Amino acid sequence: MNDGQNPDDQLLYATSAVVYSGFLIFFMQVGFVALETGSGRAKNVRNILLKNLVDVMLAALCWWAVGYAFAYGASAGGVIG
Repeated sequence: MNDGQNPDDQLLYATSAVVYSGFLIFFMQVGFVALETGSGRAKNVRNILLKNLVDVMLAALCWWAVGYAFAYGASAGGVIG
């Protein structure tokens, strides 16, 4: 249903929602780092930071390899895509 909106506006709203959600997810990682470093000893901070960096890099790689196709790929019987 179009609801009288311009298709360009709909694309803008959808893209803005995806960018905003990604922004929140990445800043959630900052919260995890703050929680984990505050809960541990100072000597373990480097390991915690590295672990969280690897976590973000692996998540981005998995999204690139699999997640994008699930979210924006062709539909497979209405289940995926």
